[in-house]
Amino acid sequence: LAVSRGVLGSSGGVRVLVSAWTNVAVDRVLKKLGARGEEEMMRVGSAKRMDKAMLPYIVQSANHGVDERIAEELKAMLRETRDETDTAYIRKALNDVRSGA
Repeated sequence: LAVSRGVLGSSGGVRVLVSAWTNVAVDRVLKKLGARGEEEMMRVGSAKRMDKAMLPYIVQSANHGVDERIAEELKAMLRETRDETDTAYIRKALNDVRSGA
């Protein structure tokens, strides 16, 4: 699930909700929006299953327990990945969760 505002050069603040059967499909839409200059996006879902490039857009909760769960999931992902690009995305997301960004 993803939400984006102001897409496709619209100055009217159009909001778009993307929902798909697979995480890959949602991530593809967000990547295409990002390629068109959209930066105000939110990504909801399992961090482990989403494209690592989408981690900066993951929605964090005001609930500390949820943030801890996300942090633990990200730490597990760091242990499992061998891809340098994915590692950079995961580390940034983990730092963001820890800092409350």
